[in-house]
Amino acid sequence: MKKAFYLLVLLSVIISGCSLIKNNEKDVPKPPPKAYLLFTNPKDVYPDGVEVYINKKPAFIAMVSKFPFKDNRCVVEPGRLQIKVVYEGTTIYRDTLTIQKNQTKEIVLPTVTDIF
Repeated sequence: MKKAFYLLVLLSVIISGCSLIKNNEKDVPKPPPKAYLLFTNPKDVYPDGVEVYINKKPAFIAMVSKFPFKDNRCVVEPGRLQIKVVYEGTTIYRDTLTIQKNQTKEIVLPTVTDIF
């Protein structure tokens, strides 16, 4: 009888301990969704990068490469984006894009000789 009682107490302690460790998924915050922009140009690289304006927010500098390297991706919020790219004070690219979550959108910029 004592063995059954101790076994019952031990079993209840183990079961109650497991419920304390359980992680509730509602309490864990989800990371915000991400999308990516990749700026390339097959002929020449913009040495100092380009200024990128998205939805009229403050600009950030993006590096431009000849080949689509994942290291040069810029993280943006997914959705409909109005993009304006400026190089040395001249707008070289302007477009409205729709980017989905976890999508990488490659933007091929015009060559410098075509602009000036």
